[in-house]
Amino acid sequence: MDHNDEEMMREDFARVVRLEEQIADRSGPEVSEDVEFSLDVLGGEHARIRKSWASGPHAEHWGHLEGAYAAWDWLDLTELNADLRHGQARGLTEIQQRNVLQAGELHARRDPQLRKQIAQAIRDRAPRRIERSR
Repeated sequence: MDHNDEEMMREDFARVVRLEEQIADRSGPEVSEDVEFSLDVLGGEHARIRKSWASGPHAEHWGHLEGAYAAWDWLDLTELNADLRHGQARGLTEIQQRNVLQAGELHARRDPQLRKQIAQAIRDRAPRRIERSR
């Protein structure tokens, strides 16, 4: 996966998470027609983005990112941060390591303590940059 594709995947995944949050915030036992329509629009965009990545050439990377996000609550942050600092988290590729960090960043928006831990893990990895394809 080249750098541009990876950036686009990360942007789209963050958009999918925001859409899920918007859908959850607007959903309820009784919703107006306007809200129901907006839920349909949000749900359609959500499905379109996910389907595009899940069936495209980078489906494996997208699937790993979805899995990392879904499993985030089960991860041992202390061990994960130590592994990421040493550059090889449980045999994960560079893209997969960045997937785990992005999943944490998205979860951390709601948790100040987690946000500090993720920021530290990212700072510790700062010298290792994404290599651009030529």
